[in-house]
Amino acid sequence: MRVKIKKRAPSKAGRKIMKEGPAGGARSAQATIDALRLMKENYRNAPAERSVGGAAFAGLVKLVPFKNGKTLTNSSRSMFLNCRRKYQYSYVYGLAPRKPSVPFLVGGLFHDELDRMYTAGEFDEEAAKARIATACEKAANTEGLVPEDSDNIYVQQAIAFGAVKGYAANYLASDLKKWRVVAAEGDFSVPINSSWTYRGKTDLVVEERATGRTLLVEHKTAGRLDAGYVAKLPMDSQILGYAWAKRQEKLRLAGVVYNVTKKPQIRQRQTETLRQFYQRIEDEYALNPAAYFYREILVFSDGDIDRFAGELEDFTRDVEQAQERNKFSVNPSQCTAMGVCPFMRLCLDGVNKETLMHYRIKDRPHEELPQEDQ
Repeated sequence: MRVKIKKRAPSKAGRKIMKEGPAGGARSAQATIDALRLMKENYRNAPAERSVGGAAFAGLVKLVPFKNGKTLTNSSRSMFLNCRRKYQYSYVYGLAPRKPSVPFLVGGLFHDELDRMYTAGEFDEEAAKARIATACEKAANTEGLVPEDSDNIYVQQAIAFGAVKGYAANYLASDLKKWRVVAAEGDFSVPINSSWTYRGKTDLVVEERATGRTLLVEHKTAGRLDAGYVAKLPMDSQILGYAWAKRQEKLRLAGVVYNVTKKPQIRQRQTETLRQFYQRIEDEYALNPAAYFYREILVFSDGDIDRFAGELEDFTRDVEQAQERNKFSVNPSQCTAMGVCPFMRLCLDGVNKETLMHYRIKDRPHEELPQEDQ
């Protein structure tokens, strides 16, 4: 069945608030309240000019729990810590926004291309550009998107390719001289306790040719790269989790190379062609490498890793308690912490036929992982 809902499109100001969230800083309390009120109004009047196919929620007024095994990933752990209600929508009920996430799209393409270049020992520029363009075009044609969203996704190919090409020029040749690639992107699955499993994907495992040390190289894309970002790296729970998982697999790491590439903040100009935009981004990476690339080797003690393992045990108990009581609290401070939470319309307007049309049911709980019993 295909459902088409006709609604008024939000204003330009409303679209800006929906995209960026209410401004902070010097904004007055009343102005913030007004902004949130406008945000709520525009969520209720979100554009739906195109038909939404596969309406699995038609006529549904109550969510049914999603089949979810006791698998924990860094993403699900972070989501539970940030907002339990968001975790409930995503991992208990298996909901996901129909609209693709631009940051995850760019980050995923970036990781895939780095995996290919280190595995092959070279960077095939034309093949990378074609793969990235195809993936962005597919995402831009996701059913249910409005033209503005599709256009925004389509131009991400220039950003993703520029980041990959800039990275290859800055690092690849020197890395291949100093490192021997032991393993490219790989999966891990290790038990936390008798019932829960910790799963994830790591990037490169390398051996330093000069010292014989084994290092894990983790690639990150970031919207900002400043002193605050760098200061928090030693406390990054994802990297601690990877170090713990590798130790469980009997691989002792000498350290983790935290490998950050900043995404450019420039946007395509109205008079600029896509080819010109490609070139401007490539020039930005070539002329300002220090502003876009950062590396640091993090070394974790056994005590650091043991502490993380203990926290995982406590965490699984918290999740089980929330599931048993069916109590997943909302954390309002996260609603606009990074743009606008994709599940905010459900919290504002409730779960009903109309709001559920903006979501799909996931194929499996952790779609970022390979298919297996989760």
